[in-house]
Amino acid sequence: MDIAKFICISLVMISHMEYVPSYAEYIFKPIFLTGFFFMSGYTFHVKNNFGSFLKKRISTILIPTIIFSVIYTTDMGTLLKGGYSIQQWLGDLSVLLRQQRGQGDVLWFTYVLFLSEIPLYVMCKFLSRKKMFLVSAVLCEASILYTKFFMKTIPYWYMHIIFVCMFFSVCGYCLQNCEKFTECIKNQKNRWFLVFSYAVLVAISAVCFHETANINLYVLPDGIWYVLTFSGVAALISVSNMITPNQLVLFCGQNTFIFYLLHDRIRGMINLLFQKIGFLSFLSVNNLRRTLLCLLVYCFEIGLLCVCTLAVNRYCRCFFGKRSVKQIN
Repeated sequence: MDIAKFICISLVMISHMEYVPSYAEYIFKPIFLTGFFFMSGYTFHVKNNFGSFLKKRISTILIPTIIFSVIYTTDMGTLLKGGYSIQQWLGDLSVLLRQQRGQGDVLWFTYVLFLSEIPLYVMCKFLSRKKMFLVSAVLCEASILYTKFFMKTIPYWYMHIIFVCMFFSVCGYCLQNCEKFTECIKNQKNRWFLVFSYAVLVAISAVCFHETANINLYVLPDGIWYVLTFSGVAALISVSNMITPNQLVLFCGQNTFIFYLLHDRIRGMINLLFQKIGFLSFLSVNNLRRTLLCLLVYCFEIGLLCVCTLAVNRYCRCFFGKRSVKQIN
């Protein structure tokens, strides 16, 4: 799963680039977030009591996210100039705590991950996997229908998509130790078929609907949305099983949380550098150049994130870094 996580965090990094070509969005939007939630469920285990589970999630997910959210939300320019008042800071903090779309929500994904794992834990404790799937599917569809037809304003903390995200986590959890799933993915012909099927569905959504699917975007008809997102997850897992692992890929895949927290600021610094030397204006003229620009920024971003992550794992591991990183056997 580390390779699949590497692919997902790579797509997240590219998707946040302001100059990403429009055609690329049709490819990665149905995958990168749904894939993360699917994999979080696939690796989810209920070993501790609820108190220990919640304490661990707060210390490893919620607190680091809040700290980095405060850093991102704070107007650093005004702060460095000495013009940042307590009232301004409290105003920024109140915006952050609401976590509404477009208002201090740069790290919304990890807030949703934290919230969605709470009902996931409860269902794992008290329901069979079949019942978990049925209940989460109903809650997912109810959330989508509410968002499409009844929601007037976006709720705090993205509450309208909590059960959508949980549904994909439940799907991953239900496939743990599933021999048929493992055998299907191991078959080379099945992998290529799943990838090809996803490519066809992406083309259909782009040509016929001019829209794509996302974990918080429900413009497509519900049936097509489900087929496209699940085929995307299947294609993601298939591709991850085609890639030969190496130290860089595994390191990135094992540190996706730190990558997610840091990537926005790292990309901002790279953009500033490229803007000063004229790269942004030159390379963002057409889709071909935009593609090259995305790849170039991505390479710089990965390199800098690896350096920063090594530092975090060495000096801050007691807080939110990893105590060790798995090696290739």
